[in-house]
Amino acid sequence: MKIGDWVSVIDDQLEGKVVSIDENMISFESDDGFRYTYPRKKVVVIKSSIHNFLNNRNVHKKDNIKKTKKKISHSDKPIFDLHIEKIQSKHHHLSDNQKLEIQLQEIRRIFHKMQYKHYREFIMIHGIGKGVLRSKIIQMVKEKNWDYSDASYQLYGGGALLIIKNKSI
Repeated sequence: MKIGDWVSVIDDQLEGKVVSIDENMISFESDDGFRYTYPRKKVVVIKSSIHNFLNNRNVHKKDNIKKTKKKISHSDKPIFDLHIEKIQSKHHHLSDNQKLEIQLQEIRRIFHKMQYKHYREFIMIHGIGKGVLRSKIIQMVKEKNWDYSDASYQLYGGGALLIIKNKSI
Protein backbone atom coordinates (compact mmCIF):
# COMPACT_ATOMS: atom_id res chain seq x y z
CA MET A 1 0.00 0.00 0.00
CA LYS A 2 1.34 3.40 -0.96
CA ILE A 3 0.28 7.02 -1.34
CA GLY A 4 -1.99 7.37 -4.36
CA ASP A 5 -3.57 3.92 -4.03
CA TRP A 6 -7.36 3.73 -3.93
CA VAL A 7 -8.45 1.95 -0.73
CA SER A 8 -11.60 0.77 0.98
CA VAL A 9 -12.38 0.17 4.64
CA ILE A 10 -13.22 -3.44 5.45
CA ASP A 11 -16.91 -3.86 6.42
CA ASP A 12 -17.70 -0.23 5.72
CA GLN A 13 -18.87 1.95 2.87
CA LEU A 14 -15.82 4.21 2.84
CA GLU A 15 -13.18 4.44 0.16
CA GLY A 16 -10.70 6.99 -1.08
CA LYS A 17 -7.19 7.84 -2.19
CA VAL A 18 -4.31 7.30 0.27
CA VAL A 19 -2.79 10.64 1.27
CA SER A 20 -0.52 9.54 4.11
CA ILE A 21 0.81 6.43 5.81
CA ASP A 22 1.96 6.60 9.42
CA GLU A 23 3.23 3.31 10.92
CA ASN A 24 0.02 1.29 11.32
CA MET A 25 -2.42 4.05 10.33
CA ILE A 26 -3.63 4.90 6.83
CA SER A 27 -5.16 8.29 5.98
CA PHE A 28 -7.22 8.63 2.83
CA GLU A 29 -9.45 11.23 1.25
CA SER A 30 -12.84 10.31 -0.18
CA ASP A 31 -14.29 11.70 -3.42
CA ASP A 32 -16.29 14.24 -1.45
CA GLY A 33 -13.20 15.64 0.29
CA PHE A 34 -13.51 14.01 3.71
CA ARG A 35 -10.34 12.68 5.29
CA TYR A 36 -10.38 9.44 7.27
CA THR A 37 -7.75 7.58 9.27
CA TYR A 38 -8.00 3.86 9.95
CA PRO A 39 -5.65 1.14 11.19
CA ARG A 40 -3.79 -0.54 8.30
CA LYS A 41 -5.46 -3.89 9.07
CA LYS A 42 -8.94 -2.40 8.40
CA VAL A 43 -7.98 -0.95 4.98
CA VAL A 44 -7.51 -2.81 1.70
CA VAL A 45 -6.20 -1.63 -1.67
CA ILE A 46 -8.85 -1.75 -4.36
CA LYS A 47 -6.84 0.06 -7.04
CA SER A 48 -3.12 0.63 -6.90
CA SER A 49 -1.61 3.80 -8.30
CA ILE A 50 -0.05 1.72 -11.12
CA HIS A 51 -3.51 0.31 -11.92
CA ASN A 52 -4.84 3.86 -12.17
CA PHE A 53 -1.94 4.78 -14.44
CA LEU A 54 -2.58 1.82 -16.72
CA ASN A 55 -6.33 2.49 -16.81
CA ASN A 56 -5.72 6.09 -17.77
CA ARG A 57 -3.59 4.86 -20.69
CA ASN A 58 -6.42 2.52 -21.79
CA VAL A 59 -4.19 -0.56 -21.58
CA HIS A 60 -6.97 -2.60 -19.97
CA LYS A 61 -10.34 -3.05 -21.61
CA LYS A 62 -13.24 -2.12 -19.37
CA ASP A 63 -15.09 -5.28 -20.45
CA ASN A 64 -12.53 -7.44 -18.65
CA ILE A 65 -13.01 -5.68 -15.32
CA LYS A 66 -15.62 -7.32 -13.13
CA LYS A 67 -17.62 -5.06 -10.87
CA THR A 68 -18.63 -6.30 -7.45
CA LYS A 69 -21.23 -4.75 -5.25
CA LYS A 70 -19.99 -3.82 -1.85
CA LYS A 71 -22.10 -4.92 1.08
CA ILE A 72 -23.38 -2.08 3.18
CA SER A 73 -22.70 -2.88 6.80
CA HIS A 74 -23.24 -0.54 9.68
CA SER A 75 -22.30 -3.15 12.28
CA ASP A 76 -18.82 -1.69 12.66
CA LYS A 77 -19.03 1.85 13.87
CA PRO A 78 -16.88 4.38 12.02
CA ILE A 79 -14.08 5.71 14.20
CA PHE A 80 -12.82 9.27 13.88
CA ASP A 81 -9.60 10.27 15.61
CA LEU A 82 -9.70 13.99 16.40
CA HIS A 83 -6.10 14.30 17.55
CA ILE A 84 -4.76 17.31 15.64
CA GLU A 85 -1.88 15.34 14.10
CA LYS A 86 -4.42 12.96 12.53
CA ILE A 87 -6.34 15.85 10.95
CA GLN A 88 -3.53 18.17 9.88
CA SER A 89 0.11 17.20 9.44
CA LYS A 90 1.51 20.73 9.77
CA HIS A 91 0.11 21.89 13.08
CA HIS A 92 3.09 22.76 15.28
CA HIS A 93 2.91 26.48 14.47
CA LEU A 94 -0.79 26.73 15.39
CA SER A 95 -2.11 28.10 18.65
CA ASP A 96 -4.34 25.96 20.87
CA ASN A 97 -7.38 27.95 19.72
CA GLN A 98 -6.50 27.43 16.06
CA LYS A 99 -6.07 23.69 16.64
CA LEU A 100 -9.42 23.55 18.42
CA GLU A 101 -11.13 25.37 15.54
CA ILE A 102 -9.70 22.87 13.04
CA GLN A 103 -10.95 20.02 15.22
CA LEU A 104 -14.41 21.62 15.47
CA GLN A 105 -14.57 21.98 11.68
CA GLU A 106 -13.68 18.30 11.40
CA ILE A 107 -16.46 17.40 13.87
CA ARG A 108 -18.98 19.35 11.76
CA ARG A 109 -17.82 17.48 8.65
CA ILE A 110 -18.13 14.16 10.45
CA PHE A 111 -21.68 14.90 11.60
CA HIS A 112 -22.66 15.95 8.08
CA LYS A 113 -21.13 12.80 6.62
CA MET A 114 -22.75 10.50 9.18
CA GLN A 115 -26.17 12.05 8.58
CA TYR A 116 -25.69 11.83 4.80
CA LYS A 117 -24.66 8.16 5.04
CA HIS A 118 -27.49 7.44 7.53
CA TYR A 119 -25.24 6.06 10.24
CA ARG A 120 -26.88 5.71 13.62
CA GLU A 121 -23.66 5.38 15.66
CA PHE A 122 -20.02 6.38 15.38
CA ILE A 123 -17.06 6.95 17.67
CA MET A 124 -15.06 10.15 18.12
CA ILE A 125 -11.66 9.82 19.76
CA HIS A 126 -10.92 13.08 21.55
CA GLY A 127 -8.09 11.94 23.78
CA ILE A 128 -7.48 12.70 27.41
CA GLY A 129 -6.52 16.23 28.33
CA LYS A 130 -8.21 19.21 29.91
CA GLY A 131 -11.60 18.14 28.53
CA VAL A 132 -12.13 21.15 26.24
CA LEU A 133 -12.60 19.12 23.05
CA ARG A 134 -14.78 16.57 24.84
CA SER A 135 -17.09 19.28 26.16
CA LYS A 136 -17.32 20.89 22.70
CA ILE A 137 -18.26 17.52 21.17
CA ILE A 138 -20.95 17.00 23.83
CA GLN A 139 -22.29 20.51 23.21
CA MET A 140 -22.50 19.86 19.47
CA VAL A 141 -24.12 16.45 20.03
CA LYS A 142 -26.85 18.07 22.13
CA GLU A 143 -27.37 20.89 19.60
CA LYS A 144 -27.88 18.32 16.85
CA ASN A 145 -30.29 16.36 19.08
CA TRP A 146 -28.11 13.24 19.14
CA ASP A 147 -27.15 11.23 22.22
CA TYR A 148 -23.76 10.14 23.50
CA SER A 149 -22.06 7.89 26.00
CA ASP A 150 -18.50 7.00 26.83
CA ALA A 151 -17.02 4.61 24.27
CA SER A 152 -15.47 1.34 25.43
CA TYR A 153 -12.94 2.05 28.14
CA GLN A 154 -11.08 -1.13 27.22
CA LEU A 155 -10.59 0.08 23.65
CA TYR A 156 -10.21 3.84 24.13
CA GLY A 157 -9.29 4.34 27.78
CA GLY A 158 -11.79 7.10 28.51
CA GLY A 159 -10.67 9.24 25.58
CA ALA A 160 -13.59 8.64 23.23
CA LEU A 161 -17.33 9.12 22.90
CA LEU A 162 -19.93 6.92 21.26
CA ILE A 163 -22.30 9.20 19.35
CA ILE A 164 -25.82 7.80 18.85
CA LYS A 165 -28.52 9.19 16.61
CA ASN A 166 -31.61 10.00 18.60
CA LYS A 167 -34.48 7.66 17.66
CA SER A 168 -36.87 10.58 17.20
CA ILE A 169 -34.77 12.10 14.40
